[in-house]
Amino acid sequence: MDIDVPLNPSTSEDKHRLSILEGNENNMPSSCDTRKTPLTGAEYLSLNNSRKRYSDFNDDHASMSMDISDNIRLKPDIVTFARTPGIYKYRRRVSTEPKIDFFSVFNIPTHVIHVIFSFLNKKDLVNAMSTCCRFYVAGLTAPNWMRLDLYQRTIPENTLLNLLSRKTRVARLSETMITPSIRNASFFTTNTEPLTFMLTHLDIGRASFPSIDGLITILSACRKLKALSLESQSLDDDGLICEAISMNRDLDCLDLSMVSGFDLRGIEAICIGCRKLRFLNMSWVGLGRDCIASLCRHLPDTITHLNLSGSKDRNSISDQDVESLCASCPSIVECDLSDNVSITDVGLEAILGLENLQVLSLSRCYGIDPFNFMSCGHLHQLNIFGTMTEDGERVLKLTLPGTQINTSVFNHIAKPTVPPSVSSIWNQKTRD
Repeated sequence: MDIDVPLNPSTSEDKHRLSILEGNENNMPSSCDTRKTPLTGAEYLSLNNSRKRYSDFNDDHASMSMDISDNIRLKPDIVTFARTPGIYKYRRRVSTEPKIDFFSVFNIPTHVIHVIFSFLNKKDLVNAMSTCCRFYVAGLTAPNWMRLDLYQRTIPENTLLNLLSRKTRVARLSETMITPSIRNASFFTTNTEPLTFMLTHLDIGRASFPSIDGLITILSACRKLKALSLESQSLDDDGLICEAISMNRDLDCLDLSMVSGFDLRGIEAICIGCRKLRFLNMSWVGLGRDCIASLCRHLPDTITHLNLSGSKDRNSISDQDVESLCASCPSIVECDLSDNVSITDVGLEAILGLENLQVLSLSRCYGIDPFNFMSCGHLHQLNIFGTMTEDGERVLKLTLPGTQINTSVFNHIAKPTVPPSVSSIWNQKTRD
């Protein structure tokens, strides 16, 4: 006769309750299982209540977890994305909006697009031009291109030519490095179509070109220049550049400081073609004897501010040249003839005969007797650095109280950017 020996009630009951809570009906006690203590009615009711509370807790916890997950999980506003373990990696956005050209649907005129483009900077304008053909054509004639600042930039030849052809009026290319075109052949040498620029103010001082053809092409396309700077450029004895400059009949300001390669034909072409010049800077250009004599004889009478300081041949400018200069340009207001040691008291007397002269610079002109500067009392400013001692300068200041003595170390005649200006050229803004 078999005797039923019950096991630990708590252990068997825990196991039994766990099987009930997990909903495993197969683990319910069977008739043949005599090792588990049968449950009473009260115990069975208590187990049912516990099971119900456990089920309700799991449902509430699951719903709460889903709500929290929906709130904290990132929902990207994209159609496609790639999922990698632990993170989301997004691809390019795909628009779900209908493809409707509202500019065509509402028949928006081009001048309205120009007004919209006028509020964009050049970077955003280029991005807008790349969207469609109509925006590209409208962007080419947008007013944003009227000013262009490429100071100390590097730009290919064909890109520069493309930018200047967009009706640009003011361009600053100072110290710009112009590289060969992206294509194998140079754009300047292969382009056969005539170019016409709308430039009125152009600064290409100290800019580097891959060849002289680039400089010739740009200047040959300009006919409306009013101010031009070619500082430190080399003409390579090529009269084509001077002839291109002379085609700008309304040229008012010309900066040719430290330019090399002038010849007699080029000097005469500029003097004859540019009859409206008022500001001219040809300091340290290394003109020969024939060139400087021709320049002094043929300069237009409209010149009011002139800088001919410095010379490669220190005997280039003579008193006779100064007399010819004063006869050709009687309206000079400011004149700088520094570093010309051949000028003597005769030349000084001729200069002081100019009725409108207010500012005179004769620094390091050692051929002039310092005592003769006492006759410059009618001038507003006199710069004579290096011509007399400090005691002599002190006496001169006491003798000429109405004249400013040695107050300007630098001369800015015809210079595009004059302090305190930083980016403007000839008082024209170059930046948006």
